[in-house]
Amino acid sequence: MITKLIICQVTSEQRDNFSLAQQAWQATSQCLGFAGQIGGWEVNSGNAVIIAQWQSQAAVTNFMRTCHDQIAAANNQAVTYSACQVQYFDLIQAIDVSLISAGQTYYLTISNNQQPDTPLTTSLSCTRPANINNANLLVQLESNWLIAP
Repeated sequence: MITKLIICQVTSEQRDNFSLAQQAWQATSQCLGFAGQIGGWEVNSGNAVIIAQWQSQAAVTNFMRTCHDQIAAANNQAVTYSACQVQYFDLIQAIDVSLISAGQTYYLTISNNQQPDTPLTTSLSCTRPANINNANLLVQLESNWLIAP
């Protein structure tokens, strides 16, 4: 499994436009190898956070080559943010999107494990723990950003 982590800086004036444009990514659900996506607003920074899961790097590569640019051009989302950071990880623990309740705040913990001569891996959990000391991102999930395959 591959995780694609996307963090976008969105001004408060553009939040509604960004969220509306994000709904166009529902088309991703039809892409071969797509495993699910969640997203929402990071509580502390206000950044948009999207986490997509793919069955393989080949599936992500195919999506980027065949579908991504068409969806991006159609929704014009690029004008709604000032910066966008994308990272890819080999996933060793996945999120079960069926257990996510939209509108709830979840703590996303991304634990990286980089050993010499090995790919970057991550363990990704999405929970509502009492102790948030290990949380990397505190995200208020948006129901219309949830995409299931």
